[in-house]
Amino acid sequence: MLSDFEAQRIRFGDGGWIALRQETEAGCRRLYAERDVVLPPKRKTIVSVRVRRSTTTAQTFETVTESLKISNLSRVYNSRSVLHAKFSELNVRVVNADDRKHVLKKGAGLGKLEHAEVIETK
Repeated sequence: MLSDFEAQRIRFGDGGWIALRQETEAGCRRLYAERDVVLPPKRKTIVSVRVRRSTTTAQTFETVTESLKISNLSRVYNSRSVLHAKFSELNVRVVNADDRKHVLKKGAGLGKLEHAEVIETK
């Protein structure tokens, strides 16, 4: 493999050069629980979350969370939410559909964020 980082490209063997793509800020943002939270059975719970930024100069923008199953917890799901342009002091709903309580640990990953386009109404 040959690399030409000044030109932002690499080449494998005798093949052609491949341009390296820049990771976008939005593609790197992930959502994490701010503290341990007890999730009662068969209930939704508001969970304080924070957004991990890839750089200290990262800009804020509105985002949408995915609705997905929380890994390592049986029948626990986060809801699809629209989040304000902030990195902390955010909340999402988490549903425990199980018959027993679970504990969502501080730092638990709650999914990736997608950039949301805000449409103003007049």
